[in-house]
Amino acid sequence: GIKSATFDQLPSSYSQQNVREIISSIERSLVEAKVTESKLDLIAVCGQQHGLVMWNQENYLANNQLNYDSISDHYDWTDGRCEPQFLQSLPPPDCYADTISTGYGCATLFWLTRCQPELTKKYNRAGTIMDFFTTVLCVNNQVQMCEQNAHNWGYFDPERQSWTTNV
Repeated sequence: GIKSATFDQLPSSYSQQNVREIISSIERSLVEAKVTESKLDLIAVCGQQHGLVMWNQENYLANNQLNYDSISDHYDWTDGRCEPQFLQSLPPPDCYADTISTGYGCATLFWLTRCQPELTKKYNRAGTIMDFFTTVLCVNNQVQMCEQNAHNWGYFDPERQSWTTNV
């Protein structure tokens, strides 16, 4: 399973997944499918669009191996740590999508920044699990998040194609 014993100690409303297990599952699937670089023409990546993974770009990869000490858990879309009172304390997004819900990447990131700031200080990148996987796969320095994921993270206006950073 994706959840490990340490996750069993979390409050029942929290929902986190082990990134090492997710990446290992992808690797096993590629091996079982006998996929090699010489056989690849195109890769499409899909996955959970609301969740959050954070990592430190400077040291998440060492000697071509993932350094899981520099990668957070995956906080998935069912995460309920952002209670209504917390969500009401956030400014409303400045776009037609005028609500933000618990489990959205931005809401979780804001909650972690407010309630566990020592955790978020370890990281300098954030995205969905598929954004993280794409970063690893392509060895990107910048997070490449599609418009749909950005919109589902909250605080992204798809009509203006921009984050509502003013709020």
